[in-house]
Amino acid sequence: MFRAQIEKKYEVKALSKAVQLSEIPAEYKDFPVIARGNTSIILEKDPKTVIMLTRDAMKKDWLHMGLEITKDFKIHDVHTRNRAFKDIALFAIEMPKLYKPNNENQAKIREEVAFFEKARSHVGVLKSKENIDKMMYYYEENGMEKSLIYHLLDFLTNYYHDQWHWDIARRQFAQDAEGNLILLDPIVSAEVYKAMLTNKNRN
Repeated sequence: MFRAQIEKKYEVKALSKAVQLSEIPAEYKDFPVIARGNTSIILEKDPKTVIMLTRDAMKKDWLHMGLEITKDFKIHDVHTRNRAFKDIALFAIEMPKLYKPNNENQAKIREEVAFFEKARSHVGVLKSKENIDKMMYYYEENGMEKSLIYHLLDFLTNYYHDQWHWDIARRQFAQDAEGNLILLDPIVSAEVYKAMLTNKNRN
């Protein structure tokens, strides 16, 4: 039932924090925390650069290979008191600082999400390679190849459908210093999602 609810709402609901403040590696301890989500902590390295700490390998791949906006990333084996995450590495991803979308980009975000919901209703459940292909074809039929979500769909064809869950929502968009719209965090690793659920159920 819970998975069905996620599919219906296209987003993963809050479960537990995958990265704790106590787990920040020593080399980043002096960087201020400027944001925190379910799967990551954002630290400010300098006015233009941040360090994202996350256990989400899909997020790391999307930022590094899908968006190609990362400057560098490291893998840290840090001690965690959460047994559910003890075998999941912590990634430190260096990337440009992003910002809240302006009014013009907010309008584009509404269009992106609305079309995704329309396409999703047309295609059906999106947890299969076949339906990702159908979704891409629907975007192409409607001349939406430049959509940020179309680029995500193309990226996901490189993965098995059971490696990730959707996390599509307006809050997952940001913009860079030049005002370019970025689809920052649209999926979550199935491994991390399972660990977050396991950890919540233990509490």
